[in-house]
Amino acid sequence: MKTIARVTGMKRSRGITEKGQSYDSTKLFIEIAFPESQDMCGFATQEFTYGTYENYEKLLASGVKTPFKAEIDFDFVTTGKVVKQIVTNVVPVFEKPKNS
Repeated sequence: MKTIARVTGMKRSRGITEKGQSYDSTKLFIEIAFPESQDMCGFATQEFTYGTYENYEKLLASGVKTPFKAEIDFDFVTTGKVVKQIVTNVVPVFEKPKNS
């Protein structure tokens, strides 16, 4: 699934736990719209997994500064018991400056 959304934050993490297990991830915080109703309006920010530490570095190298608008590809993964939505690709959308 592909969508245009606003990325409000990014977090990278890499290392080894006290038990010797390695971890390596990037998390993105993405604005998701509430369904329009009398009880809700606006947006919430949701955390999504976006691969490894390297994805954070690639986004920084592209020149983005949070928050930024991006074309985001989502996919589903499962453990057999739990289904989770993850980000598989992010392409920043750089808006052209408006003429003064």
